[in-house]
Amino acid sequence: MLSLILGKLEKGLIHYLEYLELEKRQLFHIFICVIHSPCFQLNSDTMSSEVFAFLNSITPLSEKIKIRLNSILKARTFKKKEFILKEGEFCNNIYFIQQGLVRIFYNKDGLEWCSGILSEGGVCVSVHSFFDRKRSYEYIQAIEETVVYYLTYDELEVLYKDFLEYNIVGRKLITEYYVRSEERNYWLRKHTAKEKYELFTERFSDIIGRIPVKDIASYLGMEIETLSRLRRKNLT
Repeated sequence: MLSLILGKLEKGLIHYLEYLELEKRQLFHIFICVIHSPCFQLNSDTMSSEVFAFLNSITPLSEKIKIRLNSILKARTFKKKEFILKEGEFCNNIYFIQQGLVRIFYNKDGLEWCSGILSEGGVCVSVHSFFDRKRSYEYIQAIEETVVYYLTYDELEVLYKDFLEYNIVGRKLITEYYVRSEERNYWLRKHTAKEKYELFTERFSDIIGRIPVKDIASYLGMEIETLSRLRRKNLT
């Protein structure tokens, strides 16, 4: 896609430069060398490489799927505390987190209840809203500046239709979501506050320092004061 755009740009500029002096033509040739250099194309070539690596870890992707994905994946940066999705909206995109940290939460009785924390390599989506095409009861918010690549619902549906093997990716992603959800529910039902915090620190050991205390407490279903006592005991 980028090569096609650059090719058209090159032809247009050549036509225009027929009217320019030799010195300007030389500057143009320098420009052409730059846009065709590996350094210039690095962002385009690597834009979806991390997404490909993640999806390949689920099931091997064919070259045809990679080409299609590369043509439709879009990038976006969300600022710290910016909402990716709000309650009442339709979740129309599925996001692959390249860099950053997000939380998923909902409001109940005037309180925020955190149901998910996702970082680099995570797939961010309001499952019921995206797949059932219903308004979301959840919020998705960037905890820190977050860079994502995303597909729309319609684009994903076309992928499922055109590439039957891609349905394996979808099935495994949904399975993983519900396994994690059930695991968290088990934590909340069966473990003490101390055990829940220990399990959390094991699961999120690489990013725990980036997660606000209030979100950890909410995710574990405990008061901030309780979490603070547990953290102090761990330090002593």
